[in-house]
Amino acid sequence: MDFEETNHDYFMLLQFPGGKGSSGSVLGLNTGYMINSETENKDLAYDYMRILMSLDIQKMMTEQGGLSTLTAANAQRSEYLKKLAGTMDNATAVVAPPDTGYNLEMAFALYEAIAKVSEGIATPEEALRDAESKIKHLR
Repeated sequence: MDFEETNHDYFMLLQFPGGKGSSGSVLGLNTGYMINSETENKDLAYDYMRILMSLDIQKMMTEQGGLSTLTAANAQRSEYLKKLAGTMDNATAVVAPPDTGYNLEMAFALYEAIAKVSEGIATPEEALRDAESKIKHLR
């Protein structure tokens, strides 16, 4: 994807007045792969992983808009991806997105609270109280 052509960008959210936590943290995933110890065709699985993580394939993935853990694969990335990589490199913490790091019911309550605050439907305090009431049974 050509992010410059689609005028795609991002920005860091401002911290809420009196808010806690790190304003330099970002949501992010670190996708990992593993081969189950019970896999029948481990040699084929290892071969597949070697191909998937090869420099040529990783370069192809970065050309399509992805970031790679292989530094050499990122050499040709766009200005947008360079900015994104810089943000990730300088983040004070990388936090798992709610739908991958939390119970899904809890994640939905959080996303709903964020939407209410973002749309001016609720204050942060009201949205938090509502979210807490929806997930108290999970505690």
